[in-house]
Amino acid sequence: MLNKVAGIQLVNVPYRGVAPAFNDLLGGHVPVAIVSLATALQHIQTGRVRLLTVFDTKALCQGTGRADDLGGAAGLSARPVPGWGS
Repeated sequence: MLNKVAGIQLVNVPYRGVAPAFNDLLGGHVPVAIVSLATALQHIQTGRVRLLTVFDTKALCQGTGRADDLGGAAGLSARPVPGWGS
């Protein structure tokens, strides 16, 4: 659904958990991963990975207290992706 509404082409790569997926992201084997904020937070704050968006803005605020803690990232609902969330 994200591919369609955002006009992008992502390919699903099945993993046996978030740890191997995130390790591949950190190692440069995959260009993007959809993971929880808790999984990525330390690496976002140190600059090892870049946060593109969050799917749940409540989690963004509860996880860090401020969006500024994550480089001012906006939730997906605040980005111009027609049809997302409808």
